[in-house]
Amino acid sequence: MREIEIKLKLTDLQAFESKLRDKGCSLSVPLHQHDVIYSRNGIKEFESAKEGDVIVRIRRENDIVEFNLKQQRSNEMDNLEYETEIKDSEAMDKILKTLGWFPEIEVKKVR
Repeated sequence: MREIEIKLKLTDLQAFESKLRDKGCSLSVPLHQHDVIYSRNGIKEFESAKEGDVIVRIRRENDIVEFNLKQQRSNEMDNLEYETEIKDSEAMDKILKTLGWFPEIEVKKVR
């Protein structure tokens, strides 16, 4: 899958939500995500990611755990992305560490 993400800075979230509803959009309930992002060469790898670089993560979203791999494309908002559900996040963590990938960044967010 190719993901293209757009981020907007809003001054009035309620007005924006109202306009979306007027256009026929519906908003989902908030998702709680907990990401552990892994690196092979330390955190500098993320600060200077360029086309072709790979970033992997384990994401917990509500009761589901996924493994995700993103390959940097032309810029930080344009990536090739592959993901699959995993049943044992501890085993996946051990697999990644054995392959030379180590946790570098932890992110908790609500979408």
